[in-house]
Amino acid sequence: MELLKNLPFETDWEKLCAKLHLDEDDAEDFLPVYRAAIAAANPKAAFTCCDVRVEGETTVFVGETRFESELLAKNFKGLTKVYPFVITAGKELHDAAQNEEDPIFRYWIEEVAEDILRSVTGGVFETIRRTYNTAAKYTMNPGSLPQWPIVNQKPLFALLGDVEGEIGVTLTPSMLMVPKKSVSGILFEAEEEYSNCALCTRFDCPSRRSPYHG
Repeated sequence: MELLKNLPFETDWEKLCAKLHLDEDDAEDFLPVYRAAIAAANPKAAFTCCDVRVEGETTVFVGETRFESELLAKNFKGLTKVYPFVITAGKELHDAAQNEEDPIFRYWIEEVAEDILRSVTGGVFETIRRTYNTAAKYTMNPGSLPQWPIVNQKPLFALLGDVEGEIGVTLTPSMLMVPKKSVSGILFEAEEEYSNCALCTRFDCPSRRSPYHG
């Protein structure tokens, strides 16, 4: 497992104010919350490289870990390597939000954390590409689609090792990540463009990156 800690990130206070629909007075209240969150932030990532082989129409072995998914098998067919990862905005911001009594301030901290997570994710993928000399740029994420359910979080984490001890990300009994401003998945190469969004029926999702093509 490779580790990245205290990742560099960029945020834009004015864009966050616009996203949060803050008026001038609210923006003045938001500024010290924003600054404190930026100071506390310590985004981290864990990633690795695994051999992959596809057997039949639904069985995929990533390393020695078996996954059952027709979509995973389709996307990984013909590949020899894939790149599991977990990226987080950090336990520091999660704890700051949980310790904040004001629900509005708590929400603001979580939005800063989400912005930071979005900022660092592309850089982590670029580091994976440099580290392993790969052109991988597409991802599959447990729970993002019914075709690869969230129960696959546990074996994915096991591929990486001590994710909790190294970057502070844990799984709840329902396989949600804590801190919740975290993302997990497998980065992979593909000749044809792939996006989870193209298969997702959450048409009002604010994070949609491509239209539905199901």
